[in-house]
Amino acid sequence: MAGSASKGTAHLSNNVERLLEEARRKLVETGTRNRLIHVNRANRRSNALNIVDERSEDVFEILRVEGRRMQFLATGTDDEDAHDDIKLADNAELTREDRFRDLKLETPLGPEVLQRRLLRMFIDAQTAEEEQGINILFLAMGFLVWFEDKSSSVPREAPLILLPVELVRNVRGSTFDVRCRDDDVVANLPLQERLKGDFGIDLPDIEDGKAWTPEEYFLETELAISGQSRWKVERDGLQLGFFSFAKLLMLHDLEPESWPEASLAENELVQGLLKDGFASEPPMFGAGEKLDARLDPANVLQVVDADASQTRTIEEVRSGRNVVVQGPPGTGKSQTITNMIAAAVHDGKSVLFVAEKMAALNVVHKRLEDVGLGELCLVLHSRDANKKAVLQEIARTLMAGNSVPPPPVEPDALVQVRDRLNRIAESLHQPLPGHDYSPFSAMTEVSRLFGRNVPAPSLKIERLHELDDTERNRRARAIEELGRSLERLGKIKDHPFNGVNAIDLQPTDRQRLENQLADARNAIDELEEDLDGLGSKLECLLASTLSDVRQVVEILDLVESASVEWQVPISRFLATGLDPRLADALEAGRIWHDARSRDKDTFGDAAWTAPVDDIRSSISRAVGSMLSRLVGGYRGASRELSTLLKVRLPDTPEARLALVDRLLSIRRQRSALDRFENVLSKALGDRWLGDQSDFAGLCSAFDWARRLREASPDIDGEAASKLLSMKDGSAAALSENLSRKATEAESAIEAVLERLAIDVDSSSPIREMNLADLRNRLARMLSEFDRYSEWIDFRRCAADLTGNGLGRVLDDLDKGRLPVQGAVDEFNYAVAEARWEHARSVRPELNELARLDRHELVDAFCDLDRRWISETRTLIRARHLEQLPKGAAGEMGFLRGEIAKKRGHRPIRTIVARAASMLRRIKPVFLMSPISVAQYLPPGAIEFDMLVIDEASQVRPEDALGAIVRARQIVVVG
Repeated sequence: MAGSASKGTAHLSNNVERLLEEARRKLVETGTRNRLIHVNRANRRSNALNIVDERSEDVFEILRVEGRRMQFLATGTDDEDAHDDIKLADNAELTREDRFRDLKLETPLGPEVLQRRLLRMFIDAQTAEEEQGINILFLAMGFLVWFEDKSSSVPREAPLILLPVELVRNVRGSTFDVRCRDDDVVANLPLQERLKGDFGIDLPDIEDGKAWTPEEYFLETELAISGQSRWKVERDGLQLGFFSFAKLLMLHDLEPESWPEASLAENELVQGLLKDGFASEPPMFGAGEKLDARLDPANVLQVVDADASQTRTIEEVRSGRNVVVQGPPGTGKSQTITNMIAAAVHDGKSVLFVAEKMAALNVVHKRLEDVGLGELCLVLHSRDANKKAVLQEIARTLMAGNSVPPPPVEPDALVQVRDRLNRIAESLHQPLPGHDYSPFSAMTEVSRLFGRNVPAPSLKIERLHELDDTERNRRARAIEELGRSLERLGKIKDHPFNGVNAIDLQPTDRQRLENQLADARNAIDELEEDLDGLGSKLECLLASTLSDVRQVVEILDLVESASVEWQVPISRFLATGLDPRLADALEAGRIWHDARSRDKDTFGDAAWTAPVDDIRSSISRAVGSMLSRLVGGYRGASRELSTLLKVRLPDTPEARLALVDRLLSIRRQRSALDRFENVLSKALGDRWLGDQSDFAGLCSAFDWARRLREASPDIDGEAASKLLSMKDGSAAALSENLSRKATEAESAIEAVLERLAIDVDSSSPIREMNLADLRNRLARMLSEFDRYSEWIDFRRCAADLTGNGLGRVLDDLDKGRLPVQGAVDEFNYAVAEARWEHARSVRPELNELARLDRHELVDAFCDLDRRWISETRTLIRARHLEQLPKGAAGEMGFLRGEIAKKRGHRPIRTIVARAASMLRRIKPVFLMSPISVAQYLPPGAIEFDMLVIDEASQVRPEDALGAIVRARQIVVVG
């Protein structure tokens, strides 16, 4: 049975909104049978584990904030019938922080019972995750004790905070540890719904963040229930158990505000399902109609066998209709789904395949894998749907794209062979669709040029076959005109205006250009004249580019910052190659000299050589020791220290010790200078005056020499001396003059380049151009200014041809590889060949004309018919792999980054949200359960072309809404 969705785009009526809200409410169970509404914590045999004598705050800190594992500690007996009251953290023992932070969760069970309980919960958690595709194991933290009404004497206990956890094997302890999963901490939504509906109480939501703590939530909850006399919050009630949030995820997924631009409310499939229904359409095929008369064999895309009824269904689905497929077991529904999915991928569509049970998903997935199409699928249901496994599967598909299988026989080969014998004549003489020529005319033109011994064309220009005769003749005339223009122009590279892009200058602009050319040439002449004068005086001031001129100016500016007295040391510094050791030596001397100068009025001359180690030793012992000042050598050392000072001896041993240390520091600095004595003496010669040397001046001279060498690497001491002799003011004047003229020349050159729109290579900007070459080119433009019009005519003609893909002709004409008439023949030959090739591509039977054999055609038809199913598999896989995205930018960069990680992957939902369009191309087929849809596909992230719901009787309508709203077309199989 098939039906078509309404095409309207009107908003949902109030009735539809009500139905949607009712469907959402069905997803949340708020009765006391729901463990999220009431938990019987006293039941020791339940499939849960009470945690006793622990504090919620500490457990949350260890598991969630610190991300550590915790062990379980058995504190009871193995008698499961014992009824120990549940113990909470005792406020009297809050000082025992070591017990609350010891990474052990105390339980009321004995060791054996505890291990059996953990094993059972571990297995049940795995089973639930494999079958339902979600985790339902949580650590409940804090319980609300409430009553259904004022007269009720039965207290109800409901968890408040649910921390997602998992049990992991402890290999060393042969038991299980618990750790927090990388999922959100959630509040008890069913409890929120129950209390809001029955009591008008709004329980708070959880904003899980770094600053959030359970205590904050408990305080907000107590405030919310403050009007209920017997209700209370047990903060430290803890229980490990199973709490299903499957419907919760679906509920959130169907919140209209979660969808962009009211797309949930306006979805045509949702409207049709909840309100409008689907208008019926006549079937594509009449009763008893033969499919061969309607279906092109080349377009029947089936990867597994299908009978006539299945083929009808597949083609109905391919046409875009919404379809319901019904049939008893064994009628080939899974084969039909497999063919539908394969055909959809071939047609460039994406498919969301949904089933409640893993088995239904596995059947179709295995069929696709068996025919080599497993790479199309992304399974997001079961424990295998973890971040690492999903990313590895994506990586495998991307890797498979590196070796695309060769394409099979052309998919339309069957129909072509079948009809070819009767269409040969028509194929030759009938004009090609959309063109004014026939294959016969194109073949005739090729034969004519071939007969004239015209060389086969080497032009490779796309879409030449689209030219009609008028456009072809116009371009042929343009080639002739270009040839005549080149004969007048000569070699393009030798033309004075080569590279000029401004071809629309008006007469007034040409006048300005002539003046600008003269100004630029004169500015370069004046600059070169000054440079020649400087170069004759000093070779280091030679310059051939504007950058060189800036360097000369920099050197001249250095002269003003130097001292004439530095002339000799600078020459010697340059001669040593500016040895870094010399710089260290001068700096050591400067530091010592400055230190001694600061303390020259504190220490006498004898202090610089007298032994002071014993003095320091005696005084240091007296620091902090009154006895050492009386019986030790403190007094004698102090008297000896006073003989070395020019100032009064300080009163305290601490101050006296500080003076000794200052003296020792200065003497150590002098010792450091001693290590450089030979370096300084060798470098400075008679300028080395030992302690009397002007270290500050020598340091400045060395730094100046270094800056000079950086500005001009080849400069030597003689050149430096000549430069220093210009400190009479001539260097400053020369620098100012050169800088001004260089700026004027650069501005004049830029004006010409801008006027002519000459492209300047970024690797060789104006400042790096050779001034002599630039001046000569400007002078030639000026002297041959009348050739500008000649260049304009050439550029316009060349632009016409280049814009039409004929730049190769221009190059061949310019280099003399083609005469003018030869270029015209080359073009006409290329057009004729392109037309013939296009005719062969449009009518492939033309390729068989030379060796046509009707018996061979029949045999080929039979062979293709037998092989077509096998080839279709290869075709679909090849098409999928060919269109896989490449590169590592944008969404692909995000995906490849996640794939490359060894740990710390983003959640699957985040991966889908960040790389939705790429995932849709890499994995066009998503296999999921309804809850997995809500869990892994953010609203609005991916819209599927087709939704297939298998085993529909097991899927409730409200469960399927989240999948339906993500699709344009729906196929229900039941």
